[in-house]
Amino acid sequence: MNDYGIKISKQGTDVKTADQDDLVLSSEFPFLLADIVADVTLEVPVGPGTDVVEISHNYGYVPVFVFATGRFTQHGFLGTTVKATSSVVRCHLKFDLTGSAEHTVKVYIYRNRMV
Repeated sequence: MNDYGIKISKQGTDVKTADQDDLVLSSEFPFLLADIVADVTLEVPVGPGTDVVEISHNYGYVPVFVFATGRFTQHGFLGTTVKATSSVVRCHLKFDLTGSAEHTVKVYIYRNRMV
């Protein structure tokens, strides 16, 4: 390993002497390895409503995940409030929506652990 860059070690391990297995993050590691990319269709009701998306990963730890979506549809403005959580087996996204059309959201789940 190089003596420069960014390194974060696991709790209780000296970052200066840590092996790669004892590092949570290192600038030598590839960053944000997308493992699951899902296109999810939200069912947007007429008027306000809620749609829930769950994507299983079964990693055994909480991964980093993000989602991306446009804010406008052909039927008007898609006002969205999102509650996003993740566990060791699934990512859970709850969308509070307004509008009147189906809308596609792209969800990226990365192999990286949530620190």
